[in-house]
Amino acid sequence: MRVVGAQLSAGSSGISFGRSSVQARCESRNGNRKFGSSRELLSARSSSSSQLVELAATIARETAKLDAYMQASGLPTPSFDVNGPLNFPRLNDEMQKAREEVIKAAKELGDLMTGPTETVRWMAWDLTDPAQSFPVDKTATFSQIAEKVGLGELNVRRFLRHAMTNRIFEEAAPGVVAHTAASRVLAEDRMMNDWVGFCVEDMWPAASQTVPALKRNPSADDMTQTGFCLANNTTDLEPMFTTLGKSPQRARRMGGAMLSLTGGEGYELSHLLASYDWATLDARSAQIVDVGGSHGFACVALAERFPNLTFVVQDLPQTIASAPALAGDLAARIQFQAHDFTQPQPVRGADVYLYRWILHNHSDKYAVNMLRQLIPALKNGARVVINDHCLPEPGTESARDEKIMRTMDLVMLTLLNAQERTEGEFRELFAKTDHRFSTAGQSQAISTSIHVNGSTQDDAQYLAERLRVMTYVRKSCLIKEDFNMWHDMFELKVELKSRRRDLAAWFNANKIDYIGLSSDFTYKASHVLDLTFSNIPFAQTTIRFDLYSGLDHET
Repeated sequence: MRVVGAQLSAGSSGISFGRSSVQARCESRNGNRKFGSSRELLSARSSSSSQLVELAATIARETAKLDAYMQASGLPTPSFDVNGPLNFPRLNDEMQKAREEVIKAAKELGDLMTGPTETVRWMAWDLTDPAQSFPVDKTATFSQIAEKVGLGELNVRRFLRHAMTNRIFEEAAPGVVAHTAASRVLAEDRMMNDWVGFCVEDMWPAASQTVPALKRNPSADDMTQTGFCLANNTTDLEPMFTTLGKSPQRARRMGGAMLSLTGGEGYELSHLLASYDWATLDARSAQIVDVGGSHGFACVALAERFPNLTFVVQDLPQTIASAPALAGDLAARIQFQAHDFTQPQPVRGADVYLYRWILHNHSDKYAVNMLRQLIPALKNGARVVINDHCLPEPGTESARDEKIMRTMDLVMLTLLNAQERTEGEFRELFAKTDHRFSTAGQSQAISTSIHVNGSTQDDAQYLAERLRVMTYVRKSCLIKEDFNMWHDMFELKVELKSRRRDLAAWFNANKIDYIGLSSDFTYKASHVLDLTFSNIPFAQTTIRFDLYSGLDHET
């Protein structure tokens, strides 16, 4: 998993946005053996390491049989090419059995490689009541489950046996149901239940009305003319968030669903914590405003790591009202505030305004308005941090990861006539908002390459967290030789003299100009792009991390 962030500067503010490579849709394999008790079932599932090798061997062995047979018989080889065969060739009974073995083993191996929690997340369906109808270490008959959930036994049996094909529950004996890892998630994970409920009761009805909504509004840019609005009889009246906000139960469920989503693969809050220099902000007791922050779980994670930061979590009144109470130090440092981000930002002078999974909920016309409402509240040196999907170029991610991201793009269309964006579309969005926004650099959660005049330095944590290099400008690009006349300066802080020497050597090796003598271990560099320099091709001559702009700032 990786997160790539790019940062923008806007007059007095820096903006960063990130790309997530998410992994989703996963299941668990329970095998074909029937168990007399759920406890035995759980015990048997814990020893699946050799099972991985067995499945891989089955795939290799049976595929080799099929390939040899098709070659010898002159049958066409399966292909994804446009001119490839449209149907798998007819096989004799022996080869058909080999084909079925490959299909089964390949699916089971993929299921094991991903896991039961992600199975439930991306195969969401409303089976939470049956899952909670009997303990995870017990079994129950179909009739017992039917009595608990209030459905007829026939339909309970039909639903659960279909679920079993996806390894949610297992029929341990004829007519006797046992839990599996996936059904255990449904039974015990409250937030996952919220996610399933949101998918089934809010997203799926909306999906069924998306095509009719597109026929009525082909431009698909109005959030009151969506599939969700058609499904809820709110077309031209109100957007999804307003509808959900009128129901405390639905508002609470959506908050729980979003919290569950952040625990999914590729969405972990750890990437937000690692991809930005919160430590520097913590050192000066900065204030963070989490715009559209739901129940504040991102701020809680930041607060637990950085003890000097304070936070304001903003969301719709009903969402704020349903947020769980915080205790102790967290309650003192995290404030909840009802706010509609289509209205002027009430918190002025904060250090950071965080938009986490917010912009993808809005088409450009709404996103531009949202960002413009923020601008009057920005002080010199404030930053706007965007943590969102950044769609990759086609074919640059794995097929599964790309499918999930493209699916999320269509989910945004279904619910809000919104979209996931490419890096270019983010740039266009900020350009529409205010011409003072400009590209400032990139950050990456796991490994980062910094490119300067065609050279690359790969020590990401060292540079991003310790050196805090903002901008280096070749003297040939300066209007006058005196660097200080044209730029605000800040001191480059490096803890160890040996590392300062290493940095100086790196500058020299890559022919990068810097302010200061080679014998001086404190170097100076610019952190502001003055309007006077708007005609200079900085993009070709600079690297930037967390660009500041405006007047003097400490780093």
